[in-house]
Amino acid sequence: PTPPPSEVMGESISAMMARFSKEGVRGGINLGAAFGLPSDMYDYNQMELSVSLAPPDAEADETITFAQREIKTESGGGEHSMSINVSGESIDSGAWFDNNSMLLRFGDASRPMIRYGLSEADAAAIAGLSPMEQYQLCLRADAPSAAIITDWSGALRDVNGLLSAHIDDISESGQTMDGAGKSFDVHIQELALSGEEAQTALGAFVGAWKGDLRSGDMLRIADLTAGQTSAEEDDNEASGTLERMSALLEAGDASMTIKTGVLEDGDTPAMLELAYTCADGDMSMKLFFVGGDTPYTSIALRLPGGDGYDYEERSDANGRSAAHKIYEQGGVLLAESILKNVISEQGDSFESEYSLELIDYSDEEIPEGERITSSGVYIHSAAGGAVNSSFEGTFKMPGEEPIDYTGTLRLSEDYGELEAPAFIEGSGVETSTRRELFEELYAYGENEMTDEQLDAQMAEFHSTPMPLQAFISNMLLLGGAPD
Repeated sequence: PTPPPSEVMGESISAMMARFSKEGVRGGINLGAAFGLPSDMYDYNQMELSVSLAPPDAEADETITFAQREIKTESGGGEHSMSINVSGESIDSGAWFDNNSMLLRFGDASRPMIRYGLSEADAAAIAGLSPMEQYQLCLRADAPSAAIITDWSGALRDVNGLLSAHIDDISESGQTMDGAGKSFDVHIQELALSGEEAQTALGAFVGAWKGDLRSGDMLRIADLTAGQTSAEEDDNEASGTLERMSALLEAGDASMTIKTGVLEDGDTPAMLELAYTCADGDMSMKLFFVGGDTPYTSIALRLPGGDGYDYEERSDANGRSAAHKIYEQGGVLLAESILKNVISEQGDSFESEYSLELIDYSDEEIPEGERITSSGVYIHSAAGGAVNSSFEGTFKMPGEEPIDYTGTLRLSEDYGELEAPAFIEGSGVETSTRRELFEELYAYGENEMTDEQLDAQMAEFHSTPMPLQAFISNMLLLGGAPD
């Protein structure tokens, strides 16, 4: 029997939110793209990366080498370790997960190691994630097990309740949508809400996005660039994306349209559109995901005033492209990233010529924008669940000489073995709460923080989006708290 439209809409919303959350593992921004690296490299059970940078006019012994190792064990353990080698001097640090605890070793060898105790529920919940994400979740959430939503139907039960209550008001139609150079026939379900019901629906979505750090990271992409909000000059106004969404719930004259779509070919959920209007302005979010041999992703967010971002990614047998566009008030393009890969494959061998541009249009005196660029060649061979890669290219910052780099990447589907340092009772520091952990991270040595400063630091760390989150958390291990 054909399911009722309210059930179809509810299942579509849950599926689309799960996919949106998955995009948030990397915040929609793959840092490895600067070196042509695959976006799924953290999905493997073993990942070992080494990148060597040669600054202009550098001697042979002045090369900077960064290495990163991500290991998952069959028993649920994990390792996120890093090293930096400069002129023969090495700094080693990392986070290791085993026996319901996280062990931290710092680049400053004089600092005692920290062991952070996890509940069985938290340890079990994060065990299957990449060790780098496990580490970040421990820093960002008091209870890591509750920081990623796995049951979107339960998280959005208020929305599902409204769908059931208005089953007779749901309209259905057909629509053609374009993506990746193709047209897709989509079966649409649509419901319009007003007043308190519209506020209830948006409130449910915002509450779920706040509870799911991955989704929050995706929504906060625009927050990475200063100047995107009209509230930045007024400390009394909400300025972050999720905070601004929450503020809309206080305004009157609310209405909301929820639209979902499934592909006619296979009944696969592919589209979700939310449009909210109130006395303080309009906001909208549009998601379109298509899988298969030519996957396509499109995400568009607009907040009152026209600021927000677009993200589009497409792949086929010839290559992959991805682009972010970040807009400020008035819909003015503020920054964008453009990634292009041209691919050639022969059997198990793969070669990609890639280029990445990060363009900042915020300086009116440089209308063409300031550009950070990276380009090069990535090659890999795959066999027996393992991928062995090499890459080389050139990286350039505005006004600086180019920097050449070379590197290797090894990926494996096999579980690995931990290489954790020994924690010595009495010389290391034991912590059992996130607050205690932050006290050791930020108030170590001569650093002193008041309770209010520590509270503010913990709150800021919780809401800092990827990829800035990755930089800060890794700097804590390698060189201490960044300014």
